[in-house]
Amino acid sequence: MKNEINTDALQNLNERDVNPQNSGEETTTSSPSSGKYNLIKKRGEVKTVDPRTLTFHPAPRELYEERSPEEEQPFYDSVAANGLLQRPFINSKGEVIVGQRGVHAAVVVGLPFIEVEVIVFDEEDAHMVAIESNRQRIKSNIELYREAKKIQVYKGKKGGTRTDLDPTLSDKDRLQTDDRIALELGISATRASQLLKVGDTKPELLKQVDRLGGPSLDDAYKSLLPEKPKHDHPVEEIDLNEIKPCPVCGQATRRIVKTPDGKLAYADETTNS
Repeated sequence: MKNEINTDALQNLNERDVNPQNSGEETTTSSPSSGKYNLIKKRGEVKTVDPRTLTFHPAPRELYEERSPEEEQPFYDSVAANGLLQRPFINSKGEVIVGQRGVHAAVVVGLPFIEVEVIVFDEEDAHMVAIESNRQRIKSNIELYREAKKIQVYKGKKGGTRTDLDPTLSDKDRLQTDDRIALELGISATRASQLLKVGDTKPELLKQVDRLGGPSLDDAYKSLLPEKPKHDHPVEEIDLNEIKPCPVCGQATRRIVKTPDGKLAYADETTNS
């Protein structure tokens, strides 16, 4: 069984092909790439520790909902049989930033020791490290919304100035905010816009979307749009006898009526017949 952590992808935020429909239960690592954002500053010592002595960094739990024990049971069974197939990442304080699910499973099934790797990263990048390590996770709409908001903040801090008009940038780097967030999350720009609109306006509605039998994201989005103004103009009766002939062709106006057999005909023709 593969592991859930996509550790090598942490070196890059932008340059990747993402398939959000993958299982998310466990994934293999991808080859490292030299992207624009180097989230991990240093990979260091590998330790063997009792998983019960580790604590969890708050960043991942601010993004993702915890699964129920029933949902996690197959994963627990795998960890009990095979151990953790990939090392969790911790910071110098012993806080797990990548692989919290695996560490929790190790505690649940009673593994006495696991291997972990100490990494160095900027604390302000913690949420992005969590997002990068969960690229293949199947996410709810509320989880995607939380990721989108953290990416907005991150890009605001790291970007600073408008770059979409710079002619030296690639088409991808010139994309506007919602499009860039969609690219980062591996979803359509339409879905990204809807997530941000619903989440920013009525976050409790986004939670309803994730519930079984709840409204669709599209319906939730449409429910927040302002109603189109109604044009209640009075109907004016027009006397066709007062309408002048066409100034171009000179043809007179002719009234169309329905004949007794249900066909349409000019009124003057039915009168003459």
